[in-house]
Amino acid sequence: MKNLKKALVLVLAFAMIFGLFTINASATSFNDDADIVNKEAVATMSELGIINGYEDGTFLPKQVVTRAEMCKMICVALNGGVEPLLDTGATVFSDTAGHWASKYINYCYAEGIVSGDSGKGGPFRPDAAVTALEAAKMMLVALGYNSTVAGFTGADWAQNVAKEANRKGLFDGIGALNANAGLTRDNAAQLIFNGINADLVDYDNTLVTVDGQLTTVPKIKDLTGKTIITESYKAIRVEGVVVNNEFVDKNSKGKTKITLVTEEGINQFSYTSTTSDGSTVTVYDVEFKVSTGADVLGKRIVLYVKPSTAAPKASAQATVIGAPAISTINNVFSTNEAIDAEDIAKILSDNGLKLVNDSNVTVYKNGRRTDSQVTVDAGNVNSYDGTFSMT
Repeated sequence: MKNLKKALVLVLAFAMIFGLFTINASATSFNDDADIVNKEAVATMSELGIINGYEDGTFLPKQVVTRAEMCKMICVALNGGVEPLLDTGATVFSDTAGHWASKYINYCYAEGIVSGDSGKGGPFRPDAAVTALEAAKMMLVALGYNSTVAGFTGADWAQNVAKEANRKGLFDGIGALNANAGLTRDNAAQLIFNGINADLVDYDNTLVTVDGQLTTVPKIKDLTGKTIITESYKAIRVEGVVVNNEFVDKNSKGKTKITLVTEEGINQFSYTSTTSDGSTVTVYDVEFKVSTGADVLGKRIVLYVKPSTAAPKASAQATVIGAPAISTINNVFSTNEAIDAEDIAKILSDNGLKLVNDSNVTVYKNGRRTDSQVTVDAGNVNSYDGTFSMT
């Protein structure tokens, strides 16, 4: 056991802590990466074309976002990551004429995303800092909320926005936040990241009787499975453990095989295969046309994938948007020696980890999954959420 423990290397532990996230070298990086807290969100928003860095290679995560900048980011997100063709006609607000973001602000007004301080013709304050609550309101309307129906206008707008923003998870991962303070670029990336992955909403009209008269009352409903990612980008978020790439197999240049671990990918890309004895098994190892480095073998990565219209279930024909990123959920162990159930249980317990969901641990050797799983008694360990990587 002592020799084994010496051979074991914790290559990525407790990466569930936000801020320890790292991205593949092929992904967007900035000169001030060390200052970025919400690394997965910033990397993803950059790769999806929603938030850009500056010409000097910095991201400036602590810089506060303006109301105009937030309008542009919402517009780009709703247009699938590219600059939308917008009408540059008459300005809506008294202080946006000639402003660089006038067309984005006009669009957001037309969609009910912004209303200004006193409606059309009044001031908008485009260069003022956007607060977390203002940004959340914009994101909620982009998801399909009706500002009037949802109570996002009037005296109680802040309370109503906060309630729905929390319900939709817009503030998840941001940590302590002053909802009325200016939103930093770092936190704006996280808020939009949460928003584009949240379910869109719609309204059902319910008949009710008011003072003896029939009338309709709109009732909010979540469009489960439909998000800005699925509808505007026509893509899905896929997570899986890397089991093969060109660093394992030279014939796999430009390709990466992963074992699917999240519902979205499993529903989309897993398939049924017939074995030699006629039985059927579900195959969770799928290959995408994207390069990854040797450092990701055995690790869990996140991909944003646009399925092929001709063959929607074929992973090899899907388009990966942006670059792969290492997931924030990773506990990967490497060893040069054999490993058994007793060893795993001891290592997990020593590191304060435990098994989740079931008591099976899949062991990877040289980036490839072994033929059999190592079974561990979940009662003997305290924590585990990840996979072992044998190298």
